[in-house]
Amino acid sequence: MIPQRSQTNKHMVKNAGMTIAAKGLTLVIILSAVAFFPAGSAAQASATPAKPAGNRLQSANETLGNYIIKPVIKTYNKISPAFVPKKSADPLEPMNRKFYAVNEKLDEYLVKPVIKTYNTATPVLVRMSVSNFFNNISDFFSGVNDLLQAKFYKSSHDFGRVAINTTLGTLGLFDVASRVGLERGEEDFGQTLGYWGLGQGPYLFLPLLGPTTFRDGTGSIVRAYVEPIEEIHNPAFRNSVFALSVIDQRAQAEDALGFADTASLDRYRFIRNAYLQRRYYLTYDGQPPDTEE
Repeated sequence: MIPQRSQTNKHMVKNAGMTIAAKGLTLVIILSAVAFFPAGSAAQASATPAKPAGNRLQSANETLGNYIIKPVIKTYNKISPAFVPKKSADPLEPMNRKFYAVNEKLDEYLVKPVIKTYNTATPVLVRMSVSNFFNNISDFFSGVNDLLQAKFYKSSHDFGRVAINTTLGTLGLFDVASRVGLERGEEDFGQTLGYWGLGQGPYLFLPLLGPTTFRDGTGSIVRAYVEPIEEIHNPAFRNSVFALSVIDQRAQAEDALGFADTASLDRYRFIRNAYLQRRYYLTYDGQPPDTEE
């Protein structure tokens, strides 16, 4: 029986490795292609433009961009104005407000009691370690997106954070990197899409998930596809880790949401405007142009 178990474990490890490798390869192909979107994007506004990596690579990049990526983005930019008025970032506001109302009820009767119990039953140090652990995973993806945006210096910071916190910080439970001056980069796939010229699309408010846009939602789908948590084979443990990550994110947002309660008469509009302004700011690394096409 022992050899059979050993062989089974080897197969499980092999299958998991193949799955991670396949997802990684798919991610590289998709997001490498994104890196060749047409001009007129945040790439032009960035203070850290990409440098050519050789004539052959540049030629291949131009061919890929001219014959595959540019036609797709051009078509998207032609179609999107038809249902996204330029003067409104929230053309779906009636639907979004209904979703928001549903979310408010879910938040009041389901989410807030869970968050309150979590904050009461869990020591501060443990909550900080949980946040640090999930932030460490996000830092890795931030470094990946830095590379996809040709922000090589910034990527070295993010990957440096991951290396320090994973080792000296005990698998990311302690944020040692911040103590030595390496601040979080906070890049994500939605910002990468925006960096290379993809419009944000309509604003969306989804129950339990909160505010997003078509572009950021697409980035979230990419992130979910390559999420390391999905590689946990035990369903009960995987779901528990996922639930803990959601609770941690919501707990971190508690102060900001509390501020929204007192800062505006129209809480929906306040959350929408704050979200869109922050995402716009992050996409251009704090140096946005006057208007976003």
